[in-house]
Amino acid sequence: MINYAKMTRAFLSLLLFISCTTTAEDLVESYPEAAMRAKVAIIIDDLGYTMAEGRKLAAIPFDITFSVIPFTPYGKKIAHLAHRNQKEIMLHAPMETLAQVKWERGLDTSMKESEFITTMEKMVDDIPFVKGLNNHGGSKLTQNRPRMDWVMAFLSRRALYFIDSRTIANSQAGKAAQHAQIANRSRDIFLDNEKDPEQIQVQLEKLRKIALKRGDAIAIGHPYPETLEALRKVLPEFAKQGIELVSVSKLLKESHKT
Repeated sequence: MINYAKMTRAFLSLLLFISCTTTAEDLVESYPEAAMRAKVAIIIDDLGYTMAEGRKLAAIPFDITFSVIPFTPYGKKIAHLAHRNQKEIMLHAPMETLAQVKWERGLDTSMKESEFITTMEKMVDDIPFVKGLNNHGGSKLTQNRPRMDWVMAFLSRRALYFIDSRTIANSQAGKAAQHAQIANRSRDIFLDNEKDPEQIQVQLEKLRKIALKRGDAIAIGHPYPETLEALRKVLPEFAKQGIELVSVSKLLKESHKT
């Protein structure tokens, strides 16, 4: 007669042995189901200047988050397109940089608080269905803690999350977000600082390893043809390995649970 209790104990012992002697990556290669809890959020930002980029991105059958620049010619239309295709929408908020050349109309360290908040209101209201915000530029503004406190207090009132694009190492955004107790993270990987297809795939591989090691990861890219082609090629492999591609809000919600 088969002793099922003994077989169960042996099977659990085997699993314990495997987990103690292999890395997360080894488990995924042998047991794809082991990676089912690994989640990746990919943000494509700089959207709003051409409708074609939005259409191409919407056609990729994965849960990619759209980050749209306010006051752009096609920003609203792209947000509506993304929403119809069940994609999450973020605001890609222009913020002051260290460069002399101004970015788009956006947030500036020279603004008084009332003007600063009014500008934020106009930006958020310009793009429909927004769930959160990440900074466009911001190498100067994100270092300014009082201004970042203004940003986070506003996002708290609107129940929006914040993702730090991390355009400079000394960013104060994360500390300000934690102080305001809003959902927030920093990006882990930029996908396409180099618009080389092979290099983008290298970055996607780094993203995969971070997600498997830590349980989740966030990447930011742009709607370049090279980036979209790399996503079409690599994301099906993520799925086969059991890595779930999710919206930013879902990743934040799940990571908060843990």
